[in-house]
Amino acid sequence: MINENCMVLKEDKAQFFHHLVAKLPYLCRHTRQDIQTAVAFFCTRVKRPDEDDYKKLVRAMQYLCGSKHITLIIEANEHLNWWMDSSYTVHPDIHSHSSVYMTLGKGATYSGSFKQKLNMKSSMEAELVATDDAMGQILWTGISWQPKDIMYQQQLCTRTTRVPSC
Repeated sequence: MINENCMVLKEDKAQFFHHLVAKLPYLCRHTRQDIQTAVAFFCTRVKRPDEDDYKKLVRAMQYLCGSKHITLIIEANEHLNWWMDSSYTVHPDIHSHSSVYMTLGKGATYSGSFKQKLNMKSSMEAELVATDDAMGQILWTGISWQPKDIMYQQQLCTRTTRVPSC
């Protein structure tokens, strides 16, 4: 929740806030996918951060420092699994928030957390929009990843693919 009465950060502290937030998307994409929701929030607050935002960033940094032992582990099996979820009207402009997660067995091989661009009338509509937003990635992955059909050719770098039947 955003407190409208909170003091805006001074210029030097706001620059430090922006500096730290700019590093978080790389960290969250490559090693710490568990902080995606917080990173998505911080990225929306870099233009005009306030004291509450700074406290939330400090708390996120403390969490990262205190949980260095958490590692990204990926183990594959033969099946793709997708999960999608949305939170209804959680942003101040009444937009919803979506999350997408794909695994090939154990660990996330693809994940995303993003603000929906449309205003929804219900939580069910927000879930449908989350599914629709993720469908492009789901279809692309389903078409391009067939465990028995992948052929690696060093000279041509090609993949044989089949379009899955519906």
